[in-house]
Amino acid sequence: MTELKSNMKELKSDVIELKRDVLNLKERVVTLEKGMITLKDDMEIMKGEIGTLKKDMVTLKSELKGDMALLREQLYSMQLTLETEIRHDTKATAEAHTVLERHLIEAIQRGDTQEKITIRVGCLESEVREIKRAIS
Repeated sequence: MTELKSNMKELKSDVIELKRDVLNLKERVVTLEKGMITLKDDMEIMKGEIGTLKKDMVTLKSELKGDMALLREQLYSMQLTLETEIRHDTKATAEAHTVLERHLIEAIQRGDTQEKITIRVGCLESEVREIKRAIS
């Protein structure tokens, strides 16, 4: 009988220990459940933020497409300006340069002719002086 009592005490002790372990496990489960609830809330917040980011990206993509179209139009306009106005202006400048060069050559030739005439007049004046001296 004492042995039975002893076994019963031991069994009671084991049951008490098991109850403590079960309580400890229940507390851990409650803590895990609270953590899961917090995690779920955080995930819902993240889902909302991701949805906002997706909307922002769609808006940004749309704006970028519009900006790219505008840039293409401006680039095309600049190309047309280069092809029409600047080419025309360059051609006009080249033609004016050619005209100026021709006028410069003509002026130099006239200058050479005038210089030759001046030298010839000088020579003739010298000869006239010599003739005058010879006569006088």
